Amino acid sequence: MVVRSRAKVSRERIYSMAYHPEKTKDLIFVGDKHGQLGIWDALAPSEENEEDKYDDTREGGRYWRLQPHWPRSPKTSISCIKFSPTDAHSVFTTSYDSTLRVTSFTSGQSTELFSLASTSTLLTSFDIAPRGNEIWISDADGGLSFLDLREGSRSRRQVNAKLKIGCVSINPAAGRSHFICTASNDLSLKIWDVRKLMLIETGALVEGDDDGPSSLKVKPPPVLEADHEAVTDFLSSKPGRGCILGQFEHKYSVSSAFWDPRGRKIVTTCYDDNLRIWNLDAWLSSGEKLKFPRPIQKAHNCQTGRWLTVLKAQWSQNPNEPSHFTVGSMDQSLDVIAYNGEEIVRLADRSKVTAVQAVTASHPCIAERAVSGNASGRCILWGPPED
Repeated sequence: MVVRSRAKVSRERIYSMAYHPEKTKDLIFVGDKHGQLGIWDALAPSEENEEDKYDDTREGGRYWRLQPHWPRSPKTSISCIKFSPTDAHSVFTTSYDSTLRVTSFTSGQSTELFSLASTSTLLTSFDIAPRGNEIWISDADGGLSFLDLREGSRSRRQVNAKLKIGCVSINPAAGRSHFICTASNDLSLKIWDVRKLMLIETGALVEGDDDGPSSLKVKPPPVLEADHEAVTDFLSSKPGRGCILGQFEHKYSVSSAFWDPRGRKIVTTCYDDNLRIWNLDAWLSSGEKLKFPRPIQKAHNCQTGRWLTVLKAQWSQNPNEPSHFTVGSMDQSLDVIAYNGEEIVRLADRSKVTAVQAVTASHPCIAERAVSGNASGRCILWGPPED
């Protein structure tokens, strides 16, 4: 794989990225530090880029920029992007403004679906269940929120005592979507059974943001909350047994944890400079009667510091390819790693790529298509050499 296209899709640091499932084009969606959503048609003829037609520094493809989260500021950084599993014309985004929005390219509208009363609680990640109706959201204050798009119900459970949950992932396999995994600053990977997690009773959320007494009122639609004490009491009770199916303590904070597209494996990225891969198929099939397995461990520098986006190993969602994931590297390459921890290839081009490729995604339908992005807003499309 080589550099097929590159462009400064965003004006700011890239925080999140998603590869659209469209098979006829390479459409990449990029979320930046100031709440802007960039859309890059990476292999479109460059002369079609009307926005920068007089810019001599323009490079490959055509791109557009939208502002679904407003106002444009570091408080609206887009932390996560995903497409609806049932409607590829709808893109979901979470932001540090404490909201989840959906932008429809059919209607041309952006709609707020979820928000917390406290705008100081940063939403860090979310995932959508395979049927597209249920969403789990993690936040920087240690909460897990649930949104049911059919009923409109919204609830939040304080599963950590103010320690950031940086990532949440829903098992995509049939019959296993009630298993979610989380990565947290409490140093742990946890696997939850949400059927039991949802049994924790919630009450009306009355805490507001810092805008004054009026913010203490519940904003419609209401989000129901269970505090950390209620969660702890439930987990220690008989009904709460099995709510946390398994967990693994890392040496340092865990920045990400994702299920693979077959729902059998999990990969984590950790500040102890290791990637870890679990094969949980037998463990899940046993009804969790087996001991939680040990992971495959692979050394990987994850010390991004203050000015780079946190590295997160991302599985390829293509079901027709052997299981593998991509992850940025501090040596300015993009690493492609197999499910067993073996490096498949290290993508690099010193003449064209001169910055750390911190954010990455792969095409969910086409083999040998990957994209990466850096702190300046520049994106790189990797693919097979042109004929």
